[in-house]
Amino acid sequence: MYFNGNEDKLLSPLHSAAPLSSQHPSITENDILRYHELLQTILIDKSSPMDANSSFNIQSLEVNSGRTVGGIPGREIHSLESAFATNSLPVDFDFASIKVIPTFRKSEPELRDIVSRLLCPPPNAFVYSVLSINWVVGVIGYNNFEYRREDARFILKQDSSIRKYGRELGIPASYHEWLCGDSPDQSATEQGMILVAEFFETEL
Repeated sequence: MYFNGNEDKLLSPLHSAAPLSSQHPSITENDILRYHELLQTILIDKSSPMDANSSFNIQSLEVNSGRTVGGIPGREIHSLESAFATNSLPVDFDFASIKVIPTFRKSEPELRDIVSRLLCPPPNAFVYSVLSINWVVGVIGYNNFEYRREDARFILKQDSSIRKYGRELGIPASYHEWLCGDSPDQSATEQGMILVAEFFETEL
């Protein structure tokens, strides 16, 4: 291709404003014909890349759908029936032979064990040096407590075994009262202030 100096446009030798031989005397008419044939060979193709890709995709679709494409003569390809096309089990398996190992629920801790833990709280049971009600609820069990809205505190339920038998099993009166909240003139904070680490070392 050549630039026309007058118009600054890209022009092919076949579409120049003036005959190519007059512009370039060294180029003969035979050169122009050979160039023209070469250009036609490049532009005219029996199957473009787009056509080839389209044919490939169509053939892939036919193969993947189970159709026979160029197979061996005399043989038929049968597509397998989908496992989800019927209600029958894809595998002949006797599920009754499966043995399920039973899991047994851990037995509830004995009341004496609970009291023993309450009387020996670990260092992490104290928050700002005072026994945490959260740790106590975790030891006794959340189901044994109820939330009293009047003074915003957790107290033992009336049918709780710790409420009924805690004193007999060795829980100090002040500790037991803090758990039960039966004294209306004292708040949980006031009752809990004595429940520090030294209390469990000296009072028990």
